[in-house]
Amino acid sequence: MRDFFKWLLGAFLGGGIALAIALPLLLTGEESASLDEPTIGRNGQVFPEKDFLMFDDMWKGKLSSKSFNPSFSQVNPNQYFCTENLANGRFIIYRKDIDEYNGESDDCSTGFMVTKTEKFSEWYTTNGMQKYYLSPDEKHVLARKNYMKQWRHSYFADYYVYDLTTEQEIISAEIANFKQVQYATWSPNVDGTLKLLWVDNNKDIYFSTVGDKFSSSTRVTYDGGWCMKNGEHHLLGISYASDPTKCIYNGVPEWNYEEEMVSTTNTIYWAPDGQTFTFAAFDVSEIELMKYSVYPENAAASSPDEINKDSIEQFPKVNTIHYAKAAGKIAKTKFYIVDVSKSSFDSTTEKKELVPTNGILKFERGTGNDQENRYFTRLSYSADSSRFAMVWSSRAGTQSKTVICNTAISNTDCKVHGGETGGIFGKFEGDSWINEDEKNGEKNMYHGWVGDFGPFEPILTGDEYFTIYSKKIEGSEQSVSHAYGMTIKDGYWNIARESFGGLPSGQSMTEWMTDTTEEKWVITALNFYDDKNQVLYFTGARGNEVKHRQRHVFRISTARNSPVKDPECVTCVLEEDQNGSSHCGWVNFRRNCQETAGGNCKMRFIANCRGNLRPKSFITPADQDFSITSKITFNLIQDNTKLANTLNEMKGYPTTIYGTWNNSKWGGLQHNFEMFVPKSFFVEGNTRKYPVFLEVYGGPGYQKVQQTFKTGWTQAHLPGAYDAITVSVDGRGSAFQGDKFTFSNYRALAHTERVDQSDFMNWLLTESEWADRLDKSRVSLYGWSYGGYTTTHIIGYGGGEHGKIFTSGVAVAPLADRRFYDAMHAERYMDFTGEPDEILSPHWKNCSMIDRPILENDMEFFRDVEYHLIHGTNDDNVHFLSAARMTKELTKRGIEFDNFFYADEDHSIRSTSIMQQHIYRNIIKRIVHSWGYVWNGDGEGMSRL
Repeated sequence: MRDFFKWLLGAFLGGGIALAIALPLLLTGEESASLDEPTIGRNGQVFPEKDFLMFDDMWKGKLSSKSFNPSFSQVNPNQYFCTENLANGRFIIYRKDIDEYNGESDDCSTGFMVTKTEKFSEWYTTNGMQKYYLSPDEKHVLARKNYMKQWRHSYFADYYVYDLTTEQEIISAEIANFKQVQYATWSPNVDGTLKLLWVDNNKDIYFSTVGDKFSSSTRVTYDGGWCMKNGEHHLLGISYASDPTKCIYNGVPEWNYEEEMVSTTNTIYWAPDGQTFTFAAFDVSEIELMKYSVYPENAAASSPDEINKDSIEQFPKVNTIHYAKAAGKIAKTKFYIVDVSKSSFDSTTEKKELVPTNGILKFERGTGNDQENRYFTRLSYSADSSRFAMVWSSRAGTQSKTVICNTAISNTDCKVHGGETGGIFGKFEGDSWINEDEKNGEKNMYHGWVGDFGPFEPILTGDEYFTIYSKKIEGSEQSVSHAYGMTIKDGYWNIARESFGGLPSGQSMTEWMTDTTEEKWVITALNFYDDKNQVLYFTGARGNEVKHRQRHVFRISTARNSPVKDPECVTCVLEEDQNGSSHCGWVNFRRNCQETAGGNCKMRFIANCRGNLRPKSFITPADQDFSITSKITFNLIQDNTKLANTLNEMKGYPTTIYGTWNNSKWGGLQHNFEMFVPKSFFVEGNTRKYPVFLEVYGGPGYQKVQQTFKTGWTQAHLPGAYDAITVSVDGRGSAFQGDKFTFSNYRALAHTERVDQSDFMNWLLTESEWADRLDKSRVSLYGWSYGGYTTTHIIGYGGGEHGKIFTSGVAVAPLADRRFYDAMHAERYMDFTGEPDEILSPHWKNCSMIDRPILENDMEFFRDVEYHLIHGTNDDNVHFLSAARMTKELTKRGIEFDNFFYADEDHSIRSTSIMQQHIYRNIIKRIVHSWGYVWNGDGEGMSRL
């Protein structure tokens, strides 16, 4: 075996290919790897030993792991909550000291009893509750039932309040009178005036207070509603009352915002002291209605618990959504601050609109000359609740501005302080792109959208805030990497300090805190600020070398007289490199609290490592000094020994190979890739040829190759069950490798993805050091959502100059055309100008997985590959329209293909575990059948021959 690795490593070094082989522990010993003669069926299918991850075992949690990621108490932040599960569904909630955590036993039977007895759990289970939320003072519980999913994050439910002191439900709690509430939350409890806030199913905001046991409510807004005719809004079998004249979503996002920007259930933000809250409101009156059929079994009702199971629905129903599509009308967004510090509430004086469109917030680019074309993106408060920073962007996402406001409602004094500007100017002449240095007096920034999936969230401290901008490299302009020859200026995400104290009103001074451009690594997130020590913690995509697949946490002093100026890696000390493999190649980082003068917090850091070897968790010692001149250390608290034993017994768990591939087409751009190979691959003398399975996503600003522990079917199951190889590569447009790489598909979605994935696979199959070990007659690909879109484009491309590459492809929920998708996502990456018929321009047509292959070759390449199309009919994200249009175009040309539709399933197709297993089994069978193989997910494939 060692000779084999000498040959393998020598070949890679000689070929100029960077390589890291992440080997399982069982292959790092002194003995050579050996393999009994394999069982081979007809068509050459290999049936490995039954020591791989079985398909059913994935759903039984065989590779599950633990991490220390609890909720910490606000009463005593040095303690965390844990639950002791008893018989008959009963449980008791405890509060335990952090240092009492035992990763092996995970015992929760000791500590401070938050729920004094089993009475709460008895009430909870007897009444069919589904989830609970403990109040910050730990005296009340908000519990919900009758959950009804809406979109990716949002849902409706019925809520009830339980008093832990009296151990009884508060029957008079006003929120219980509101059926199918869309959002509910507790306020902070700094001064003892705890509040309960909710948004009803007609989009209006209410709150109640602990003073009267939450028995009355105060209404904050009166204009909320679905903006539909009464009874027009449905979620499967649930019908919600609506009013066509009420068109404001107060404190809850409309579809675009929820999916593409805020990624949560609400847009309500409490100040840390609980005296005020802010919220975004969305006017959907001009947004088109999207309607599609659903097929409920029973007659419609107003709540899940009111459905008559004995009834029958004889007709399809219609789900209706205000869905802003590319180049169409979008929501008009307003922002409010609400003062709830007084005993009484007057909405005319205690609620105030901030940043009116005709006021201080104006965008110079990316609006199509309409200042209503803007998006609220992020918000953060200062620790003392005196100020907050909110970030807005233009509609095209090419400009952001940060607005700083006071929380005193009598003097909010909102001013723009800082921001980032992008945008690439030019025009198409025919199919050719002509770059322009300026437009309407504005300078070309040679930069696409700003931020990641929108601008980054700032951290506000006193008279300054910290955020992430792209730091440009002067003289780096080039156009070679871009699909149409757009000029791009390279740059890397760095930390910027925006100071506004002492400067004229509305001005700020940008100062760079870091400079990672020379080493070519990026900062991906700001974690938190240690106010006591004046230290900022952040996450970066970098390792000891330029390893974009990794994540580590760094810190930097913000004190201007600090003796330490350069960033320090905090978690690199946890790195245990084992032939390119590590437990801590990817770190998630958090703390329990911020130490303050006179407070009861003892700050601790928790590092949860998850890759690519088994996950582990670490914590800083109780006596850790966090000053910038002191070294931070960690203690191991979770080793996942059970998982380690499972992996040692599961000798068929795949091995990971990381590498880089340079594509000479685009100036030698470096692409990261990963391979998951079966254990037989490393056996001396083995000359078998292996089927290859390419898993793709390819979305802009996304990263597929990540050094994390894999438990999914594509990486952990398929290679072991079918003696095959799974691969993925990050093509142009992926994130965390600099602006030149990321913006290479700006305004060119679907062009770079199909080319780069095909070029990579051609290299892998014909030129790589593995080429003679790969079965070129069994090469398949698969992707979901954007990955399905990419899969379809790759098949329609036919391998380009390389000719046919793939045997088969499975596309799940693929978007047929970017013009069918939501405005926020499509325009961020395809740009928005506001010009008439702009979606008829060449770059919009080229992003269609229907129009482009029709124009290029009348979809002929779909005849050469087994194409499988899978979609859920209740997909609110990528509408079933896409599947229907694709099916029409293929069938009218007499092209054979295979499709499968899941009735009433949404974009994720996982309404139940059974449904999720069904679709994954469905995908795998289609792939292996195209290889001439039989199902072997249970290790019994031989019996099916």
